[in-house]
Amino acid sequence: MKYKKEILETLYEAGNDGLSVHKIAIHVHNQRNTLFSPIDFDNVRIDVQRWLLANSRHSTAPVEHCEKRGLYRLNPKSNETQKLMLQFGENNDKNEDTYKDNQKNNTQILLFDF
Repeated sequence: MKYKKEILETLYEAGNDGLSVHKIAIHVHNQRNTLFSPIDFDNVRIDVQRWLLANSRHSTAPVEHCEKRGLYRLNPKSNETQKLMLQFGENNDKNEDTYKDNQKNNTQILLFDF
């Protein structure tokens, strides 16, 4: 799936409360849409919805349904999700350290993680 990384990052940032399919699709669309290669939001929403349905069916799937209908969150029981949480956590620590260093030097640098 071409949006897997963006979906998992968005759900990681959302925390245990989870997000609706529509909000996840908005985040994915905003991360992927560019001036020179625009993508249709409806196609992104359909792809996100299909991926979430396919990857939330089993107890060891990376995503699970929340208590409310239509909300999804990361599954803490999944081995894949636990690995991703460690990776995302390490990236956040590095970005925070860089931000603190830049504050000390009174400079601003835009960080782009591709």
